[in-house]
Amino acid sequence: YRSVNVSDMFHVVDACKEEVCRVCKEGAVSALQACAQKGGGSQVVQYVLPDGVDRKVGRVKSQDSEDSHVNAVAKEGEQPSPAEMKRRRQEEEATIELRSEPFMVPEVLFRPMDIGLNQLGVAELVASSVASLPLEMREACLSNVVVCGGNAAISGFKERLELELAPFVPSGQECHVRLAPPDPVTSAWHGGAAMARDKGTFYPTIITKRLYEEEGSMRVLERMKAASSW
Repeated sequence: YRSVNVSDMFHVVDACKEEVCRVCKEGAVSALQACAQKGGGSQVVQYVLPDGVDRKVGRVKSQDSEDSHVNAVAKEGEQPSPAEMKRRRQEEEATIELRSEPFMVPEVLFRPMDIGLNQLGVAELVASSVASLPLEMREACLSNVVVCGGNAAISGFKERLELELAPFVPSGQECHVRLAPPDPVTSAWHGGAAMARDKGTFYPTIITKRLYEEEGSMRVLERMKAASSW
């Protein structure tokens, strides 16, 4: 295949993105160069889609598994060997062919205008958030930027973000970006779970669904401010 319906297979596409995507440190030009280099054919990524029976998750199809088929063919009239049966199943695998996508898909996080989205990129969002803080807090926040979520686990994401934040850092200050421990994919959940365990802090901040529907998110903000020591 050359395409997958994201609406029907979101979890599959998400897993594929986190495994095969790479962020080019030098930006869009470097990404395009990498795409051109991989366009030769031998380095095209073949991603095996899960079938729900033998494969619960997808995986990158390696060249080694292709080459190992040569010695697995059973002789005529004989019962197929386990290796031959595995080879036949592999021949029936549904795969998606990826060429430029591993480089260009994560590029949208930094350059959303590339696909017509009138939005700020990740670096600009971070810089805008820091700029909204009191002046005395900005240096500390820039030196401790923590990224979490599945996209943060993409190879090269942290280094690219740190590089693109550099122009927004005032002279004499430093910017440090790090992945949220222990795992950027699950760190948000761990943070929420830790907050929920602290009943003295958590329960005064929550409101009912009915109240939220009537008054909106501003009521949540008011409740959290009242319960904090800000």
